[in-house]
Amino acid sequence: MKTINLSLVTLLILFAFNVQAKEKIVIKKHGGGPKGYKNIKEVHSGGTHKLNCNDPGFSECKWLEGFTIVTDPQRAAIDKFIEDKIGDGNYSGTGNLAGTNLWFCWSYDDATATTTYSIAEDAPDCNFQ
Repeated sequence: MKTINLSLVTLLILFAFNVQAKEKIVIKKHGGGPKGYKNIKEVHSGGTHKLNCNDPGFSECKWLEGFTIVTDPQRAAIDKFIEDKIGDGNYSGTGNLAGTNLWFCWSYDDATATTTYSIAEDAPDCNFQ
């Protein structure tokens, strides 16, 4: 009976840690053209979702699979905010999407014209890995 109780407690603790895991999104854009991107790669691993868009093409840099952390309109609002900041010469920073628990960090490399940003819940996560 002690073994069953111990196993049940262990499972409950593991479940609690799993429920607490936060999702994170990392988006990287490089070398798109005026009409979009040629190569779009999407990777989902655990709670981390990565979207890489590069080379001039005709496709929008957007997700094909859905997930729970952010809606398309929220992502678009964050994307526009970051593009405006970069246009103003702010090549890195953090922000919060008003009325949500979504935080974001961005970095722009002028030498390679690469924008990378992450979106996370409750606190900014500026590790772009």
